[in-house]
Amino acid sequence: MSEVSIEKANHFVLNKHHLSEKTKTDDLIRIVNDISGLHATGSTTPYLSLFARTNNFIKEDLEEEIHIRRRLGKIRCMRKTIHIITKEMIPIAYNATIKFVELNFECSVQYLGITQKEYKKYSKLILNILDDKGMTTTEIKNALKIKINASPIINLMCDQELLIRGVSRKGWKSNIHTYFSFKKYFPGIDLNEVSEKKAIKILVYQYIKAFGPVTVNDISWWTGLGKTIIKQSLKELEKQTLIINVSNLKGNFILLKTDEKNLKEINLN
Repeated sequence: MSEVSIEKANHFVLNKHHLSEKTKTDDLIRIVNDISGLHATGSTTPYLSLFARTNNFIKEDLEEEIHIRRRLGKIRCMRKTIHIITKEMIPIAYNATIKFVELNFECSVQYLGITQKEYKKYSKLILNILDDKGMTTTEIKNALKIKINASPIINLMCDQELLIRGVSRKGWKSNIHTYFSFKKYFPGIDLNEVSEKKAIKILVYQYIKAFGPVTVNDISWWTGLGKTIIKQSLKELEKQTLIINVSNLKGNFILLKTDEKNLKEINLN
């Protein structure tokens, strides 16, 4: 088992995350891929994350990738929170986390007094009125002429990838989303292309690639999945990973074998 200094490990992760001057890039898709998504529960967070990693970031660049080029999508996944991820990663993040996301939100829907019958009825109506256009929650509610709270229905539809969150018309500081039909927004995405087990394995691999060296606790926290599930995936990734020590830190740390050489070659001077 090899050991690296905590200084090297930190510098290595900073480089991977494009947080050092020499690793900054204006390629937004590359950044999102390299850090396994942008946390986006707060409306301004993804913009600040990109600003810190680019040389010439413009707010409209992110909005173009989401709304015009549609190479990025905003979904609830890891830790049951909202992330902006590449459209290629959507089936993976969705299938890896959907059981926990749905369980959490279905409890909230029941608490708010929305029945399954109401959900089925209104979700169908919402899809019909949206068609190819985007609408806010208020616009949807007004179009349907209903008095019930539409927000939990719309959020659950997003969690089930019936709807997708678009950019806010009120600017980068607003969390008032415009909602679209997922199938119309991403017609080429097949949510059934990967099984839950494989999706979790890929998600774990992506996290190690982005954040390694990491611990089992780190992976469990970031994904929102239990340690037993994580350990099962790690067992399947044994040939692609190795265990190292990080000086002054307790426990074993996991790293991709392909990253070992790059970590050792980090120059702190």
